Amino acid sequence: MALNSPGVQVSIIDQSQYLPAASNSIPLLVLATATNKANPNSTGTVAAGTLAANANKLYNITSQRDLVTLFGTPFFYKTTDGTPIHGYELNEYGLLAAYSLLGVTNQCYILRADIDLAELVGTLSRPEGPPPDGTYWLDTTNSVWGIYEFNADTGKFQSVSPYVLTSSNTLTTGNNPYPLQTIGSVGDYAVIPFQRASGMLTSHTFFYKNTSNNWVALGTKEWKMSYPTVVGTNTPLTLTSGNTFTINIPNGLDIVRVVTVPGSGTATLSEFATAINNLHIGDLYAQVENGSLQLYYGQYGQNKSIILSGTGTVMADLGITPGTYYTPEVSYGTSAQMPLWTSSQDNPRPNGSVWIKTSQTGSGMNLALSKYSLARGSFVSNLVNLYITEPQAIADLDPAGGKNIPQNTVIATVNTQLVTESAIQYYYRFATGPTVVTGTTVPNLSALTGKSLTIYVTLPGTNNFDGPYTVTVPNDGTLASFVVAWSLAQIPYTKAVITTDGNLQLTHTLGGDIYVSVIDGAGHYSTLLASLGFVADVTPGVRYGFLETYRNSSLHQNSSTGTGTGAVFDISNASGHYQVNSATGGTNYAVGDTIVITGDKLGGMSPQHDLTMRVQQVGGSGVLQKVSITSGNAKPIYTATLSNWRTLDYIANEGAPAALPTPQKHWYYSTATEVDIMVNKNGSWVAYRNTNYDTTGHPTGALLSGTGNTNTSGVIISATGPTTQDDGSMLEYGDLWLNSADLENYPNLSRWEEVNGVDQWVSIDNTDQVSSTGILFADARWANSGMVDPINDPIPTISSLVTSNHLDLDAPNARSYPQGMLLFNTRRSGFNVKRFEPNYFSAANYPDAYPSSDTNPAHAKLPDVPYTWVSSSGLKEDGSAYMGRKAQRHMVVQALKAAINTNMQIREEDTFINLLASPNYPELQADMITLNNDRNQTAFIVGDTPLRLSDDATEIGNWAKNSMNATTTGEDGWVTRDTYMGVFYPSGITTDLSGASAVVPASHMVLRTFLTNDTIAYPWLAAAGVRRGNVTNATNIGYLNATTGEFVSIKNRMSIRDVLYENQINPMAYFSGVGLVNYGNKTSYASNSALDRVNVARLVAYIRYQLQVAARPFVFEPNDALTRSQVTGVVQSLFIDLVAKRGLYDYLVQCNEVNNTPARIDRNELWIDVAIEPVKAAEFIYIPVRIVNTGTLSGQ
Repeated sequence: MALNSPGVQVSIIDQSQYLPAASNSIPLLVLATATNKANPNSTGTVAAGTLAANANKLYNITSQRDLVTLFGTPFFYKTTDGTPIHGYELNEYGLLAAYSLLGVTNQCYILRADIDLAELVGTLSRPEGPPPDGTYWLDTTNSVWGIYEFNADTGKFQSVSPYVLTSSNTLTTGNNPYPLQTIGSVGDYAVIPFQRASGMLTSHTFFYKNTSNNWVALGTKEWKMSYPTVVGTNTPLTLTSGNTFTINIPNGLDIVRVVTVPGSGTATLSEFATAINNLHIGDLYAQVENGSLQLYYGQYGQNKSIILSGTGTVMADLGITPGTYYTPEVSYGTSAQMPLWTSSQDNPRPNGSVWIKTSQTGSGMNLALSKYSLARGSFVSNLVNLYITEPQAIADLDPAGGKNIPQNTVIATVNTQLVTESAIQYYYRFATGPTVVTGTTVPNLSALTGKSLTIYVTLPGTNNFDGPYTVTVPNDGTLASFVVAWSLAQIPYTKAVITTDGNLQLTHTLGGDIYVSVIDGAGHYSTLLASLGFVADVTPGVRYGFLETYRNSSLHQNSSTGTGTGAVFDISNASGHYQVNSATGGTNYAVGDTIVITGDKLGGMSPQHDLTMRVQQVGGSGVLQKVSITSGNAKPIYTATLSNWRTLDYIANEGAPAALPTPQKHWYYSTATEVDIMVNKNGSWVAYRNTNYDTTGHPTGALLSGTGNTNTSGVIISATGPTTQDDGSMLEYGDLWLNSADLENYPNLSRWEEVNGVDQWVSIDNTDQVSSTGILFADARWANSGMVDPINDPIPTISSLVTSNHLDLDAPNARSYPQGMLLFNTRRSGFNVKRFEPNYFSAANYPDAYPSSDTNPAHAKLPDVPYTWVSSSGLKEDGSAYMGRKAQRHMVVQALKAAINTNMQIREEDTFINLLASPNYPELQADMITLNNDRNQTAFIVGDTPLRLSDDATEIGNWAKNSMNATTTGEDGWVTRDTYMGVFYPSGITTDLSGASAVVPASHMVLRTFLTNDTIAYPWLAAAGVRRGNVTNATNIGYLNATTGEFVSIKNRMSIRDVLYENQINPMAYFSGVGLVNYGNKTSYASNSALDRVNVARLVAYIRYQLQVAARPFVFEPNDALTRSQVTGVVQSLFIDLVAKRGLYDYLVQCNEVNNTPARIDRNELWIDVAIEPVKAAEFIYIPVRIVNTGTLSGQ
């Protein structure tokens, strides 16, 4: 700028550009660890770097303390006796390498992959999530059910142990499940410990398997009919004809029927039993068993009986004493309330009657309930108080009425509401204080005037309830008037108010229960309670309560068979069972006529609640006098209970319940002996034992149902070639053998075939997914049906699968593969890693599948639950599966690859990194090369060879030359080469932070050796040999024996070093007096240039980075001679320094008009041409020694 008046203007021109001093070497380690590890430097805290949220995040670590604070102590696994597991795929190799190298440097970068190594630890049990806080668990293993069976002959009770059924595959379907018929034997008992179905008291807890091999619920008519009420003690061959046998059915029915012994002289006992059955007395049946007469009577209810008498000698002949005989009974009571059922008591009971002892004393019922505490991380025992009814519970727990019962108190009611066949019901105390329940709607009662509610309430200090009280909707139909009517009814300890929202609120001031009937004064349903906003199991605080009696006293019904008309019936639905109060009148009815009253006239629906009766007695003109019930299932009708007792949600299970695993949770199912294999037959995958096989192992003959000749338990598992099947039977063509001695090549399968007239085991090629003798690896099924829960039900046995053709919806299409091909089911088989998918089998994913309730066997159906296990460890490029430790390894490799390929921070040019490594994972070499290319090749990669690569020249050569044709670098072969990568051999052994020995990869040693060299010297000086190649973090070198897993120490003799060097692998070696050293300096790329040496490649990487830094200040500067001169000076300063530090012999820098032509300048380009002569390392020292005669040298 020109001055406008005299003065002085000073301007500063900066021509002092220089190249900043180079940073120390900084490595990047890509590694994997367990998640949520403990921070050893802060008790009770988690190492932040191991949080799942911090995976794939780049950390700059400056000390060993920082490392363990962020990532925890490097963990290496040991056996239960403390022996280190060398080469274990879940050892934290990268973290230990980082810890070691931070002993010689003060900076490194760590990138942790998004995988939890602890999640991949092998286990035979499925992973679970913790249950929600407050989850209740009924421990069926430690619960005692208190079932005692009565023996009328001895007059004693015998404790019985029931089957306790918690798995859906042991039960029938529906809301009222029974045990499957295949469970148990005649005379067994069973318990289904589930909560009631759909809020209704219609399910059962206790079951008995009767002589018909059917399960019946205790207390039901079917159960009563399982035991004879009367058993004759004699075995008469004949009875005297004309003698009479009188059967009197009291208990309100008052049926008296007389049976005359048929025939003209005598009758057989069977003929007499038929005569009794021809009377068609409802619920009564006669049969001859072991030569004696037995009478079964199954009328529902307690204290039911029949009275027997006779004329002539019939009673004596039968061995039946005239008198009253009571039906089998179920009684509930404490040890002090043992039923008095012996023959000397007032109400003797027959064999098979049952006492459910409800007190823990004397091995009575003891319900082992626990509640999960999230704070404690475990289940805590929770007392269950046992009662017959809720009023009894309230009176016992709080004589003041209930308001003092602590919140969350748990009770169980047995013989609920005196209905012997109902299930045990569990309740918890919702709140302390008064019982307050608010309706959910604003009532409109205008159309319900004159309608009434019948109310019962609990009272303090008593086991009973008080009532009935009646509240009627006044004529004005207003809610306010109804509230007044409630008050006028003077129902003890209750009040009704209208909330500010206009809803009705009912309160039991002492915290007791209010029971409201849904049956009106005429015995019919009433909708009034629902109109007030109180609906059981819908309105909070309202649930189903006592069973009520529905009555229709004016039913007119004609005969369904016969001509009877006009009779009037009075029928009750009492406690969910029909009862005939009276049946009179009409004409033309005849004994034996059938009468059907449809269920819609009895409070239910037709046809499921229809009532069928048989005429038992008529008067003159066929006037109906008596009937008996033949069949009919009444609809249960309940009061509504307003209570602070709420239905308890709980899980009944043998083991502690847990939530479903988190989505995509991994499970390494570590068993090698669980193998499910199917075979392709006629275009379908079939169970292996559902067919036979020809001499070539090819399926032949008809499709069978588990009756094939091959080994009954499926694949034969053996360390040596089997000579028989598992049960000792001779081998059959098609038998499969898995060699359990060869887990490295799992599954090593062979098939029993005939080859050239000789029966022998023929190996199956795991890479053959094309021919009929090949094998396909895929998910096919979890169990033998879609009803098995993959999480909560027991793991299905292989024996249950070898005869089942069931397939899951995602099974491969057999028609795409040849007949005879095997299918290795990776979903159910072990030795691989599976992944939990919560909504895998959903209608959205399989829109063409039918619901699980579909009954057509030809339809593909969704399973009962949508979640399942999906194989996650995957397949190799050759189609075989990653199995065993290789499955674990593949999971880790995939996560490491994802980390290095997706992270952008490690690609930032301002993140200085000049060494790259992923210790123990040769599989990452290609990914690290890509990263280095993205970073403009400014770093050098330290690569590993496999831990199990032995010091055999052939094996080393095969791996280095990729003789197995592997598609990617890994344990099978070396594929990836690069100028900026060196690969080292063998592994070493050191100690972890606990002092235990640990086998480590070569990169563990080389990284520290490089960094030590770079600290005391420079990257372009070879970190090899006895001066700069010393290994200071290992005590020996060697390899892992692939069969035994033992570490084999070696010195790496010259012949092996020659093989390694010829294949561009740098040997580690041991020299006496020197110790361990890196004894190689080759890059992995076999180029005939200076870049085939590590020190030169590192030099070039250094120069490339430094030139980027040097040139960056000149971007956007004028492209003129001054700029070119300045940039030349800066670049030359770099090379002058390198010459001085033995990195270069010489160099040349050109940046002038010769290489910056007008055309280049017009393209905004500035060119700096550089030529360098790198210093080479002396690797091959030749020392010829000449032997000469004496005096020859002195004469020269």
